[in-house]
Amino acid sequence: MRPSGPVISTLVLAALTGCAHRAPAPTFTERGDQPVDPSLARLVVTIYGIGDDSRGEVGGRINLGLFDASTEWLTAEDIPIVRVVPTLGHVDVMSIEIDDVPVGIWAVSLYHDLNQDNQLQRGLLGLPAEPWGMSNNAIGVMGPATFEEASFEVRSPETRIEIGLWDGLVMRDRPDKLP
Repeated sequence: MRPSGPVISTLVLAALTGCAHRAPAPTFTERGDQPVDPSLARLVVTIYGIGDDSRGEVGGRINLGLFDASTEWLTAEDIPIVRVVPTLGHVDVMSIEIDDVPVGIWAVSLYHDLNQDNQLQRGLLGLPAEPWGMSNNAIGVMGPATFEEASFEVRSPETRIEIGLWDGLVMRDRPDKLP
């Protein structure tokens, strides 16, 4: 007997789940009784590992870029959506809400700008010297992750993702509970 379409779909989904990055899959939620434009969504990005572990300080700001497939991945020109959010008052975890994101495939790149100079500081080997992260907690080999590795689907009315901050090539610990 040959497996039916739903069985094959379930098997493919199970196989793909085993290949996932350490970040949980995006979650999609309803927004109550509000009328919702199905072509737009709210994106909630929860970031963990906030703080400068070397000095025990929480300061600076998160510089976040949201890239779609039509933009140049990781270039400063023409980033469709940018958010700069102070980290003061956020210990370890913070969420950034972005309303009116067009549904589709997107990727997030961000860094904790500790010295607030709008530049990602780099060390001797070119590795980031400030905490950084990408959607899917993607990390590249011999360079940054590709758009495909970091991309995820934004669906209406709301999509939630988690991003852990990295110190160079070491990811900071994920708290047991996130908001």
